[in-house]
Amino acid sequence: MGKVVAWAMFIILLLQIYPTTVAPNYMISKDDVTARKYMSYHDCYFDPLDDSNDDGNNIDVAQDDTALYTTVQDAIDSIPEENSRRVKIFIRAGKYREKVKVPWNKPFISFIGDGIGKTILSWNDNASSKDSDGNLLGTSSSASTTIESVYFCATGITFENTAPVPLPGAKDMQAVALRVVGDKAVFIDCQMVGHQDTLYDHSGKHFFLRCFIEGSIDFICGNARSLYQNCILTSNAESWGAIAASQSLPNMATGFSFVECKVRGSGNVYLGRAWSNYSTIVYSNCQFDNIIDPRGWDDMTYTSRRSTTMFGEFNCSGPGATKTGRVSWETNLSFEQAQLYQSRQFIDVQDWLNI
Repeated sequence: MGKVVAWAMFIILLLQIYPTTVAPNYMISKDDVTARKYMSYHDCYFDPLDDSNDDGNNIDVAQDDTALYTTVQDAIDSIPEENSRRVKIFIRAGKYREKVKVPWNKPFISFIGDGIGKTILSWNDNASSKDSDGNLLGTSSSASTTIESVYFCATGITFENTAPVPLPGAKDMQAVALRVVGDKAVFIDCQMVGHQDTLYDHSGKHFFLRCFIEGSIDFICGNARSLYQNCILTSNAESWGAIAASQSLPNMATGFSFVECKVRGSGNVYLGRAWSNYSTIVYSNCQFDNIIDPRGWDDMTYTSRRSTTMFGEFNCSGPGATKTGRVSWETNLSFEQAQLYQSRQFIDVQDWLNI
């Protein structure tokens, strides 16, 4: 017994002298994901080992009698406010014609669909549509799906707005398929389809991975700080158009970074437009089809914005990537500068994301 006590005292002494090290942030256990509010692939997909035995936090939605809910909004409404655990809503194949909103007081929600083109959330409002009181909706309220809450993720979903194609010069025809307001949101293998302002990436830090985004005018727009990686950006413009429009205020670190994306489709489109004085849009290692306006960028007739915007291309390829004819006020990125936009640190992943 005396030897056992002596060895125990010796071990305690060693631990005091050489404390155990803490695993770095990228070594995150499943318990850490819950406790520290990290999001991982586990939050975005069905896990048969865990989710099949966790009915309290799984909700099925289907358009037949195989599920408790037949609409996505009813499923969201069933979740208690200020929920503190991940709730996965499995949305079975079908076209759900409804306006969907995840409110700010319902965090930790996942939409898991059966795949792009199979699970479709669809509506058809535009900015000139009217509410029940006869008031114009405006751009924000035209959204088919709105995400206000934090720590949201979606996989295998098509978000669409089927409002009519805006005619050249028409006003108040913005028609948002998906509007993301909440901070720390992830979209993997999703699709956003519309025309003008398809994806209103409104505010917060967001990550879009392997998504298909389609539209004509400013079809990715907003004031968020978002990373788009390995996405397909498709222009369906009949004449001119623009892929992105970034809006930012002074001292706000917001903007869009596109990394290893493909730009394709129709029309003659700008890579981006300066929606405000401090717009930031960067394309790195992207491929451009021959649909890019040679000028590349548009100041929206505000020449004063040319000196304060951050519009750049780095190591892009394809017939649309030729620099002949580019505006003189495009930023020429160095290798070191480009790295800041290519890394996932651009959206501070160390604070919330483990994907």
